Amino acid sequence: MMTVSEAAVSLKISSKLVYRLVGAGKLAHYRIGEGRGRIRISQEDVARFLLAAHNEEKGERHEAPPPSVRRSPKLSFLKLK
Repeated sequence: MMTVSEAAVSLKISSKLVYRLVGAGKLAHYRIGEGRGRIRISQEDVARFLLAAHNEEKGERHEAPPPSVRRSPKLSFLKLK
């Protein structure tokens, strides 16, 4: 799982753009923690986003492959009050 900053470096875009993509629903993500939580992005979701962007650039209207069954990350180290 990557932070927004790490995902931005991986995609070679700004963190602000990553937040915009997440907000627009174009980049899948997890929110971990209380309240709005912290955003985490899997490497698989980054790969799906790139594939969808590549297909769109070529003029193809294919959807990205369906996401695999999502499993919640193991957060056993977190202690909730």
